[in-house]
Amino acid sequence: MDSTSGGKGTRRGAWRGRALGQGMTLAGAIVFVAFACPRTALATPKPPTSWVPAASSNYTPSGPRHLQYVVIHDIEGGASGAIAHMANPSSHVSAHYVIGYEGHITQMVADHNIAWHAGNWSVNTKSIGIEHAGFAAHGGFTEAEYHASAALVRWLCDTYHIPKDRHHIIAHAEVPDPDGSGFGGSGHHWDPGPHWNWPHFMSLVLAGGGGGGGSVAPPPAPPSSSGSLAAMKVTVPNLNVRSGPSTANGIVGGVHDGQVYVSMAASGAWRKVWFNGHTGWCHGGYLTHVHATARKVTADALNVRSGPSTGFAIQGQAHHGELYVPLGSSGAWQHIWFGGAARWFHGGYTSGVGL
Repeated sequence: MDSTSGGKGTRRGAWRGRALGQGMTLAGAIVFVAFACPRTALATPKPPTSWVPAASSNYTPSGPRHLQYVVIHDIEGGASGAIAHMANPSSHVSAHYVIGYEGHITQMVADHNIAWHAGNWSVNTKSIGIEHAGFAAHGGFTEAEYHASAALVRWLCDTYHIPKDRHHIIAHAEVPDPDGSGFGGSGHHWDPGPHWNWPHFMSLVLAGGGGGGGSVAPPPAPPSSSGSLAAMKVTVPNLNVRSGPSTANGIVGGVHDGQVYVSMAASGAWRKVWFNGHTGWCHGGYLTHVHATARKVTADALNVRSGPSTGFAIQGQAHHGELYVPLGSSGAWQHIWFGGAARWFHGGYTSGVGL
């Protein structure tokens, strides 16, 4: 939360401003598939909640919505400050639920309405936002919070057929910036931070059984042998690239539907790819093998530019031995996927490799 009693003022951690509530369409829209209205009799009861409405100027009214995400935030303070802030008509921020240190759940925006919480309008329209008492930098989350939040998330997933996995129950830090420049929404927020115990929390979510709208685990990766080269196409709108082969490793970037990268190694279901002049790891269940001719860099370092000439800005460097799959060319220049975006390098310093 940018400002609460007990918070620390403006910070890179939770809330979004007025522009996100104006119904605009931003770049990087995500496609979702589950209805925001109950469709079956539920085995999971909704945990007890109090109703304190957010000011009507702080969210967007809506009918039934298509949901796929639950977004986990922290408040940077206690629940009372967050509740007061969202009830203030001039704050222009909101979340659907607020959970205090003692585990008390307060609902402030009806599930079918659009809360302004994620820093990405597309994600706002397709998600439920939950704020938790605590701090991104040093935690402070209580066992009562974890249990209350897990019960609520389990109910939301069962009610709206949201898969109970880490691809759909996400941190605010994992929300794409709508301009494609990173994650954490438009403010590059990092909550709930490294002290949120994801393995413990997810074990509590799953303890009630059921799988929401899909498997509790990511889909299986395509078969591969460690060390094999393969061109891999992204099959979901947004896919995290991590520093290692598990969700416990930090996010270093993101790739997007239809982009193709070269994998050179595997670890379990994870694939190691050349990403942006460095390597990163993606879950192979969201990649599919395609046949392609990649370009192997033969220079020690090769500038990657925003357009097909040296007059365009340098966006990074590819290095000797790295492989990138071109999506087109302009003269001697190769149009490649690099760091989640379409970039260019000079093909004269590369050689073709069939994959």
